[in-house]
Amino acid sequence: MPDAEQHIQNLRESLAKTTPYTSGVLPVRDDDLALYFKTGTGEGNVRTFNFTSATDEQLTALATVCSPATFGVDAKDVLDESYRKAGKMDCSQFAASLDIGTLQLLEIISPHLLDGQSSAAEDSDLDLNKAERYSPSASDYDSEGEEKEKEIIVKEEKTLRAELYKLNVYGPGSFFKEHKDTPRSEDMIGSLVLVYPTAHKGGALTLSHDGATFKFDSATELAETKDALAYVAFFSDVTHAVEEVLEGYRVTLTYNLYLGARRTAAPQASAADADCAAALRGLVHDTSFLPHGGLLGFGLRYQYPIPRTPEDRTALSSVLKVLKGPDARIHGAAMLLGLETRMRLLYTIDDWWRNEDQTGQYLADKVIDMFECGGYGDEVYEAQERVITEAGQACRIVTEEEVRKMKRKRDGDDDDEASGRGKKEKRDESDSDGEEDSEGDDEEDGEERTALFWVRAMTKVNVAESLHAAFGNEASVKHTYGHAALFVTIPPAKDRNKSG
Repeated sequence: MPDAEQHIQNLRESLAKTTPYTSGVLPVRDDDLALYFKTGTGEGNVRTFNFTSATDEQLTALATVCSPATFGVDAKDVLDESYRKAGKMDCSQFAASLDIGTLQLLEIISPHLLDGQSSAAEDSDLDLNKAERYSPSASDYDSEGEEKEKEIIVKEEKTLRAELYKLNVYGPGSFFKEHKDTPRSEDMIGSLVLVYPTAHKGGALTLSHDGATFKFDSATELAETKDALAYVAFFSDVTHAVEEVLEGYRVTLTYNLYLGARRTAAPQASAADADCAAALRGLVHDTSFLPHGGLLGFGLRYQYPIPRTPEDRTALSSVLKVLKGPDARIHGAAMLLGLETRMRLLYTIDDWWRNEDQTGQYLADKVIDMFECGGYGDEVYEAQERVITEAGQACRIVTEEEVRKMKRKRDGDDDDEASGRGKKEKRDESDSDGEEDSEGDDEEDGEERTALFWVRAMTKVNVAESLHAAFGNEASVKHTYGHAALFVTIPPAKDRNKSG
């Protein structure tokens, strides 16, 4: 049977299987490529053409009646043609003959953008705070140590809903520098861009996320056809840019994508979802791992509408409904196992100001208000420490080496025993370094700390901040940051062996 280290590795690999975008070329009928648009306010000021036979004159006329395109900065629309040069047309000014429902575009992109959501489908009648949780046990495995198949009934399936947002025209010299889309609501998760089959050069869309870069060149993709659309869909927090158009006109329709749900039969879990659930189940079943219980930490891969300031009353728990990719995958796997998953903010206290080599980490369920922490010199740090420790749950980080030590201890294969060292010598050392009981909750300076093992390292893409004043030679404003992450509660080993 795989040990805790192998389950952790499998879990990490399952969370790495994600792509935050998808693209392709979709054949369509000629009738799907007609466009109607207003050229003025009068009833007769409407023009139409079909992209299968559009002339340069018709495309130029379309570009001429467009307004300069803006972009979002801090929830405001900004016009700056040194950053974005393009034309736009609002939905009230045009009508397209194509129907993405008939074309089944959402069905095409959903398996990619909803990857990780199949296991996150939620039974609204299930109360995860009650005792009737499923606990992994030995009965979940056959004689070879392999996981048995279980029938899981899921009543709710995540879906995508598309809403037409804009028509854009990129003519010669047009471009859009690197940016991220501004979500229009809490349940908006991405964008779908359709590119009409016009002759143009340049204007490729580049996308980058988490160190990976992808280029979608619609001009090349559509060069040999007039009866097709190019499409690309991606998450809102994927950085993207439109390269300069060198010739012709690049005409696009943009749809905002929203996450929804519907009642249905249980969806088929992806291979990555199944791997994630199996690895998590195996890890929890291994009673040498966090024998006294604790938390698994997962840094978030994508950005979400978390509360950013103490004044924002948005509940962190509301974000669980719009998780994407591997973030949704781990939440869904934990739910299927009956394990509590919470979105929380991690605050760190560095004790350098005391000349002490230690760092405190605390988890909070809301943005901590640091307004009262103003002061002079060390007064600020003392006040910060007091407020954070009162509001947060203290944690102690469990290392990879400690995980290996837990396994050796369970197997009676401790290296110290093998080398012939006596129990008293080991006990004396453990008393001095505090590692003997490091597997579970411990106390430091009278403070109980919960064991926390990071499966996926903390990221800094979802940040909440709190301000306070600091005084010295000059008054200044200081910031304290909390970073959002997912935390799965692992029960003590004695509670994991109940038959489920």
